[in-house]
Amino acid sequence: MKKRITIKDISREIGVSVTTVYKALNNKPKISEEMRRRINEKALELNYTPNKLAQGLARSVCSLGLIIPREPKEFFQYVKAGIDESVHELQDYNIHCIVKEIVTEQEAKDAVKSLLKAEVAGIILEPNEVICGMYKNLEEPSDLKTPVISFVSEPIDGTPIIGVLRSDGYVLGRIAAQFLNNCVGNGKVAVFWPEGQTLIHKECGDGFVEECAKRKMNFVSCFNITNHQDIAFKRTGEILEKVPDLKGIYVASYNAVGVCRKLEEMGRTDIKVIGQDLYPELAACIERGSLEATLFQNQYSLAKEAIAAMVKYITEKKEPIGTRYQRPELIMRSNLECYIGMY
Repeated sequence: MKKRITIKDISREIGVSVTTVYKALNNKPKISEEMRRRINEKALELNYTPNKLAQGLARSVCSLGLIIPREPKEFFQYVKAGIDESVHELQDYNIHCIVKEIVTEQEAKDAVKSLLKAEVAGIILEPNEVICGMYKNLEEPSDLKTPVISFVSEPIDGTPIIGVLRSDGYVLGRIAAQFLNNCVGNGKVAVFWPEGQTLIHKECGDGFVEECAKRKMNFVSCFNITNHQDIAFKRTGEILEKVPDLKGIYVASYNAVGVCRKLEEMGRTDIKVIGQDLYPELAACIERGSLEATLFQNQYSLAKEAIAAMVKYITEKKEPIGTRYQRPELIMRSNLECYIGMY
């Protein structure tokens, strides 16, 4: 996640104003040829690349609003990293990003009202069980005239969006089922997913169940484990008391760590687990062998792509972008080292 070089970095290196750097890089007048040469050489040295999309908005100030959950931090720290990188890239071009991090429903309502009052040019939304969408947080849904893009999942309250960037949950679920079929054959398998699930969680479960049926796998049930690791730890023990001969688990959320911790405590090395997402604690489970694999969604990249899509939409005034699915990646111990630096 290397930071993109901006004209502020170049101005800091040379000791001149941002305006001077801008003039040099864009062949503007009122700057000496010697200074223009120095600035262009420094830009080349630092591998500076101008943001072409943002340059389309450079003549006027533009504000974008973002609403993202603060929790679970294991997942959303990478969303925030992608947003921070994009904010850094756009700051040279008069594009201001107003980021609202929320936990409660009231914070979600306040965030929506605040962004609409600020008359932002577009809103980028990461829906979860708290942020169901924009309509839920408006007294008059018809008042919503601002273009909205969602990423990771989609609004479930009917909020109209011009596009969504996310993984295809059905595909994730089908991959997980095939993987466990290869691991445990006709052994009993189940889905663990969070209560208050979002659309993508439901898709993951449905895709898994459908693929299990297609392969005539021994599917048991879908179990709720919540989005908290300690509760997932406890629920895993309770579920295994009911289904002690379970052999395969698909954790259709970020929260495979709580499940793996319980399996390690119980010494249940016979149970194969596939999870989702990637962060240090999850990678450690892969290293220890309690997690066979995980499906990587790359939320850092999704956040950056969502912001870039909104900037392009505003700049070029094109048609809605529709749904863009990100290609899932299966990570196991054998290829985990390829992702060092991405978690």
